[in-house]
Amino acid sequence: MSLDEEFETIFAKHKEEKDITSFYKETRIIEEQLKKDPNLLSLENQLDLYLNNGHYFYGIDDPKTAIEYYQRAWKYAEALTDGSRYFTCSNEIKAQIKLGLGHAYLALEDKNQASENYKENVFWSTKRIVTGHTSVYSYREVNLFMLQDIINKEITVVSPKLVNDPFDCPIYSNLKSFETNDTIRDIANEMRKVYRYIKIRSFVSNKKINKTNMPNSNKSDTTAPEKENRIFLMWSHYAKDHTGICIKYKIDAQFLEKDEKQKIASIMYDVEYNKPSLNPSDVISTFEQAFATKNQCWEYENEVRLIHYDPNCNADFKSLPLGEHASIEAVYFGLRCSPRDIKTIREILKEEVAYYQMKEDDEDIFKLVEVPLNDRAKAMLKATEA
Repeated sequence: MSLDEEFETIFAKHKEEKDITSFYKETRIIEEQLKKDPNLLSLENQLDLYLNNGHYFYGIDDPKTAIEYYQRAWKYAEALTDGSRYFTCSNEIKAQIKLGLGHAYLALEDKNQASENYKENVFWSTKRIVTGHTSVYSYREVNLFMLQDIINKEITVVSPKLVNDPFDCPIYSNLKSFETNDTIRDIANEMRKVYRYIKIRSFVSNKKINKTNMPNSNKSDTTAPEKENRIFLMWSHYAKDHTGICIKYKIDAQFLEKDEKQKIASIMYDVEYNKPSLNPSDVISTFEQAFATKNQCWEYENEVRLIHYDPNCNADFKSLPLGEHASIEAVYFGLRCSPRDIKTIREILKEEVAYYQMKEDDEDIFKLVEVPLNDRAKAMLKATEA
């Protein structure tokens, strides 16, 4: 049996039994052999070895040794290539290593190093390798902020503390619940500081975004209850009683590109509504659960969430340029949108955008339909219905 096969047998047992102590003890001989020849074990298996043994030493209150193991794991995580079985989830692994380093440095009372590693944890959590493009919808009131966005060709992201639902991101209630827990209070306080650099933007989409690809079709999912631009409650709640607009954006995967030097990144998630209740002290195990989980009462929104992280921006708002990888495809004017507002928006965006007027369905007063206002809208509507 090769050393790789021996290790993989031990690791498979560990994943099933979750016994980190047994894993450490059983891999002692393997580590001794690696000291003589590191090439005896594959890059991915050495990553698993050092990462999990880092967890072991942190768990037995030996943060100094834990750091040594996490740093070895980081060396192998950085070496992952396209052919690696971990390549598509390499960012999640890097986030996990940086979180472990943050915890270990904090246990040594080195808050500066802890903070830097927690920041990198969030950066890698908001970085994903994706391809393709998707179309998303944004309901807006006609006001100065919306006009600034379309004039400047930007998308504004906002601090979660300013959104209309104070329980929008469960992680904040989760961290608050740990204020009286001596064991993890310091971790919660440091993570709260790092999370203040996160901002979000909510969109509507009937297409699901998976881990590696954004859907490449503009057609609505036929299983969805209603087309994204026809949702009654969204018009009432977010477009000022149907007097506002609904903007359709096309967003390419490159729009989510990261800046590793500045540690700036974005990610998109489908919001999950599968929890009718959530205890504030429950374990939140994933970044997605922390920032993209909402109460079931919001399910009608069919939300796709853009999460943006920039450790250099303390402001509550940040404007993201659309650039070459995002654009406005269409604007739907609300049932009560004023002719003046329609004229203003069309003057700003010109005829490069498809325009529609929402109206009552002739056969059902509880439904909305869109009427094309220009040739681009007619062509887009025809293509969608084909």
